[in-house]
Amino acid sequence: MLLAQAEPDHHLEILGLPEVNRYVRSARELLRFYLSYALSFKTLHAQGGTVRGEGFTLRYLPLDHTVPTLGFAYEEDERPGRFHVERARDLGVPEGPQWGKLQRGETVTVGGKKIRPAQVLDGSRRGRKFAYITDTAPCETALELLQGADLAVIEGMFAEEHAAEAAEKKHLTVKQAATLVRDAGCARALLGHVSPRYKNNELAVLEEEARAVCDRVSLAQPLQRYEIPLPD
Repeated sequence: MLLAQAEPDHHLEILGLPEVNRYVRSARELLRFYLSYALSFKTLHAQGGTVRGEGFTLRYLPLDHTVPTLGFAYEEDERPGRFHVERARDLGVPEGPQWGKLQRGETVTVGGKKIRPAQVLDGSRRGRKFAYITDTAPCETALELLQGADLAVIEGMFAEEHAAEAAEKKHLTVKQAATLVRDAGCARALLGHVSPRYKNNELAVLEEEARAVCDRVSLAQPLQRYEIPLPD
């Protein structure tokens, strides 16, 4: 709700299952909550789907929980290949705006000759991928969303000693979360949604359990920022 204190021309779109959107609408109506910015809703489908954005695709799939729950994967569009300065110069393309056009995939004309992007660029490069998995038992859809992610946030609610409770409530143990990350080839994952039953001095044990399965997993730290570098 901090947007209410910002400029009035904001627009917030909430993407959620029908139940989520009904809840937000009802809460706003009952509380007579005034917003100074536009609010709209997009209904997601329980069986999964995709949402296209500017420069990215958001993919979502159902997880295995006691109530309808979705997992998400944010994937950036492919990027142009590396620009080879020496090739451009050899072809007589002067440094400046025409280099930029070639890098954006546009053909330019130099001395009456057309220069195509493929003549100065390598093949396209993939964008970054971020996955978000929470509130689920181990399932194939979680594995699918994690596949090849550069960074993921995944729930690790229980230590292995509470595996029976995790199965009953359809949550992940930290070892199960780490197994999904390992099997999906995810580059790095942060564990979140840890049960409050574990005290601060017990959190290191949870991380150790996860890292015994996959050393690319660590506990997420509150208010910490995590950079996702470009793949190449």
